[in-house]
Amino acid sequence: KVGGEKMLKQICSYSNERISISDMSLTDYVSTDNLLQNCEGVKSYDGVPNINSAVKYEKGDILLSNIRPYLKKIWFADKNGGCSPDVLVIRIYSQEYLPEYVYHAIARQKFFDFVMTDVKGMKMPRGNKDNIMRYKIPAISLAEQQQVINQVKEYKEQINMAHKIITGCPKRKKAVLENYLN
Repeated sequence: KVGGEKMLKQICSYSNERISISDMSLTDYVSTDNLLQNCEGVKSYDGVPNINSAVKYEKGDILLSNIRPYLKKIWFADKNGGCSPDVLVIRIYSQEYLPEYVYHAIARQKFFDFVMTDVKGMKMPRGNKDNIMRYKIPAISLAEQQQVINQVKEYKEQINMAHKIITGCPKRKKAVLENYLN
């Protein structure tokens, strides 16, 4: 039924499946160190994990750092790999939800505020895994979910173009100054 809200635990679960470090590329390893703050995704891992196995993740899973949730470290996986146990792997099992829609529904300040209402520890707070699964997201049709995804992609493309323009401005400014003032 469309309408209302559903708790995460009604549509997804944590994956605890393991993968051997030797069965994956280290560039596909995700830890709390290479997850980027403010929902900016992930960068390549450049360390050497001192473990034999990792929590397996698959393309379409949502990876969420459970340490210091206020840093908003979350990533929608676009490949397979393994991660640290401090990174929660959320796998959508409901056919009523598109994984990318669920990602966008939780990669918001409202979700991180919710997570911060029930944490353990002061210096390095951890989210309560059971509480996280109580977070509610809107139940809308698959077509509407796809519309949300498409609109977000469009804005991301515009943001990326704006970043490229901004990044290139200092060089262009310098070139103009050197051309006219030398």
